[in-house]
Amino acid sequence: MSSHPRPSPATLADLDDLPEDLLGEIIDGVLYTRNRPSPAHQYAAAGIVSDLVPSLAVARALADGGSFPSRRWPSLTRRTLRPT
Repeated sequence: MSSHPRPSPATLADLDDLPEDLLGEIIDGVLYTRNRPSPAHQYAAAGIVSDLVPSLAVARALADGGSFPSRRWPSLTRRTLRPT
């Protein structure tokens, strides 16, 4: 029977020592790393989010019984959000 020493929990110093091209996080004392997203990936993600945020805000306002925020998105009308 072999016993393996248990590694010490990861610390903030371990995060500081990571190379600049890696992202890291500590979960339950274990250090997890991953590659940073490329600039092209970040640009694509930002474009998707900017397209979705207005639609999601309108849907949430209507689902909560609120009114349509027409002054924030004047090109949209309440009629376009309902099925015909």
